[in-house]
Amino acid sequence: MAFENVLFSPPGFLAGADLSAHQFKFVKLSGTGLQVVVCSAAGEPAIGVLQDKPDVVGKSASVATLGVSKIVAGATVVPGDLIKTDAQGRAVPASKGVTNTSDAGSATDPLIASHVQGVALTGGAVDTLISVDLQKMGAVPTTSA
Repeated sequence: MAFENVLFSPPGFLAGADLSAHQFKFVKLSGTGLQVVVCSAAGEPAIGVLQDKPDVVGKSASVATLGVSKIVAGATVVPGDLIKTDAQGRAVPASKGVTNTSDAGSATDPLIASHVQGVALTGGAVDTLISVDLQKMGAVPTTSA
């Protein structure tokens, strides 16, 4: 069963689109002031989780940026999974980072990884509500050498 606890939701966020069908999904800043839209690329950085259902552009949007939030799962999630966004703003397990070494080890090889948004506290299947402790962690490191 999903739950929430002590959410930090800064004031001032506005809907950058009709978000009435996107409650409990990851959102990002749209590039226009403090307007938010649903995350649309897997692993991209999110500002937080939409807590309400603003139905028109410019309407106030409540966004949890810290704390334990409910969120829609986009894949099977188990407690303890590090979480990223999928291309529809849903929570999915994050992938471990890898370095692109196809050019024989250039000093500027990028790390290819997800932006971790938190840790799953409860698990669930696709399109169920789970609980995530929101923590912006950056890329998921790998433990192998």
